[in-house]
Amino acid sequence: VIGFHFFGCTFQFENTVHSLVDDCHLRFPVYARELSDRRGGGSTPTTSMSGSHNIIRNCTLGYTPLAGLAMTGSYNTLANNLVHDVCWNGSLRFPAISLRADERPSNEWNPTIVKGNTVLNAGSAGIGFRGQAYTIEYNYVRHCGMMSHDVAAIYTSGSSIAGSIVCYNWVHNCHPEIENGKNIGLGIRADDQCRNMSIHHNVVWDVGLDSII
Repeated sequence: VIGFHFFGCTFQFENTVHSLVDDCHLRFPVYARELSDRRGGGSTPTTSMSGSHNIIRNCTLGYTPLAGLAMTGSYNTLANNLVHDVCWNGSLRFPAISLRADERPSNEWNPTIVKGNTVLNAGSAGIGFRGQAYTIEYNYVRHCGMMSHDVAAIYTSGSSIAGSIVCYNWVHNCHPEIENGKNIGLGIRADDQCRNMSIHHNVVWDVGLDSII
């Protein structure tokens, strides 16, 4: 799928292999009936691709109350995309770039590479990943947590992300809503029993609390 402009609609690939979306531009791709609709409803579509050895690159996506680009599976690549003005309801379920493993991930190291993307103006996290090892590198993530309280610009959780690498990213301006008079925004966070990750050569500034935790 190359060179399409989507307005008020989106693409969705399920269990696909060696698929490519390139140079596509999406505005208002998905909806939620209410801002409080945290799960999006069973019939609400997502801009997503699941499977393996797939690529989404050189695309732009903006203006959605839910997640931006969502990718599930292994050996996938998201490269040189722009995701902006997403997740108006502030739920951590809907980061600007959402990455998850297959339902039954292999014990082998099956990396998905997220490289050279720009994320800005996100209600929740800019990049959220879990379930397996990922390489998150050379991304520019800014102005996140705009509709949240406790959030990080780049966020992961759980021990299953062991082997992940987060490097050479620029991260700044994670300023969630003030909680008890304190800004608790974070730059890069490995939460809830994370272990065996490598986080190096990132530049983080102008966040509310800790740069890397």
